[in-house]
Amino acid sequence: MSHKPIIAYAVILYFLLVTQSTSGQFINFKTDKYWADIGLGSFNTFKYSNGIHENIGINLLKKRVLYKIQFQYDDEFKIMSPISPQENLYAFNILIGKQLILEDMLFLQLTTGIGAISGELRGENILEKKSGLFAPTIYNKEKIITPSLPLETELIFTPIKYAKIGFSIFGNINTKRPFYGFAIKAGLGKVR
Repeated sequence: MSHKPIIAYAVILYFLLVTQSTSGQFINFKTDKYWADIGLGSFNTFKYSNGIHENIGINLLKKRVLYKIQFQYDDEFKIMSPISPQENLYAFNILIGKQLILEDMLFLQLTTGIGAISGELRGENILEKKSGLFAPTIYNKEKIITPSLPLETELIFTPIKYAKIGFSIFGNINTKRPFYGFAIKAGLGKVR
């Protein structure tokens, strides 16, 4: 696997971050907004699995440009499923985007960036379900790591200066297991 696309994305993101800073200091704690957030929701791949989505992120907003570092965990969830192994995905994302003001306390955030996905997927079928409700279907485990293109749109309500709640729709384009989903999010920090 070539690491050239990842290096190119990292260089582009670095220059975007550096050119945003006109003084020697990147974060201005008086004018910039910053917060940490968590999210819980659901994800779905286009063909193979669906389940529970969790994420945690650190955000910086400078002049309506949003910078975000995010970690996501997606775990397949099947009630009484005899399919083994369950699929899971870990994503580390670096995102950049815009925040749009809809109302005094209502914001829309649009972000995209670069990321990396790792996890365990089902590989080749090695034991087919024979008979019965709980007879197993077993697959080889396929460990993956691949670059990705994360996308996220968030609708955020900031009822007080240091807290936010919101709803996000996200997607992740990658070569192994593209997925999409939604999450309810909450955050603490200087959000307004």
